[in-house]
Amino acid sequence: MRRQKLFYIKERDNPQLGTYFMKCGPMSKTAAKEYERGSLYGSNVMHSFSTEEEYLKAISKLEDAGEKVQ
Repeated sequence: MRRQKLFYIKERDNPQLGTYFMKCGPMSKTAAKEYERGSLYGSNVMHSFSTEEEYLKAISKLEDAGEKVQ
């Protein structure tokens, strides 16, 4: 049985650059945890979405709110 991958957006908080978001797309929970821990400077929070539709809506909301999305 194959596990369903979730869609992720990484919220990156960098003391010099401020907060911004990165589209990560589908990945395993294990990979997402690595991205969350993987920063030596600042912090990361991974936001998960069960469907691509929810993921794209969240990106659209962030962009509409004027957030930096990469």
